[in-house]
Amino acid sequence: MEWTDNVRLLERLSDAGFLSRDEAEFLKQAYVGFRAQVHRAALQEQEARIPAAAAAETRARVQAIWRKLMES
Repeated sequence: MEWTDNVRLLERLSDAGFLSRDEAEFLKQAYVGFRAQVHRAALQEQEARIPAAAAAETRARVQAIWRKLMES
């Protein structure tokens, strides 16, 4: 494996045809957004949690992409 960071791995999965460009970009944005939230919470010495409803749409799309990859 050439890269070990998540963003580049998503790009490579897209290059290899496992993910569409749109799926890879969505997953990248979801990951980067999640990491930013965790980082902000850590800087403020707060728990890195958000209400489930706040991430419901993103979670549903991530799960759909995962199911497509793993169950096909």
